[in-house]
Amino acid sequence: MAVTPFGNFTLDWTAKPNTISGQASNFKTWLNTRTEDLKTYINDTLIPAIDSASSADQIGATAIAGFAGATVQALLESIAGKFASYETAADSAKLKRRMMMGVKYFG
Repeated sequence: MAVTPFGNFTLDWTAKPNTISGQASNFKTWLNTRTEDLKTYINDTLIPAIDSASSADQIGATAIAGFAGATVQALLESIAGKFASYETAADSAKLKRRMMMGVKYFG
């Protein structure tokens, strides 16, 4: 699931009067609508998107030389694959050294 952008606030401030004359309760309500809009977006949209199993695949990342991928997930997989190949190469080099020295290798 991709992270959905926030969009617009419920209340359009440009339509409200420039002066507050005896409307403190209305002004408080107007201010609260902004925080409610943000809270609703964070709780109902953003957090579920981040918590999803594929959230790392939805976060873009800057390219890293020597690794493939444009998302966090793709880069992590590329890095893991590269280290796995190094481990295998190191194990075979170690085995080769042991064999050349006449040491038995048991695993």
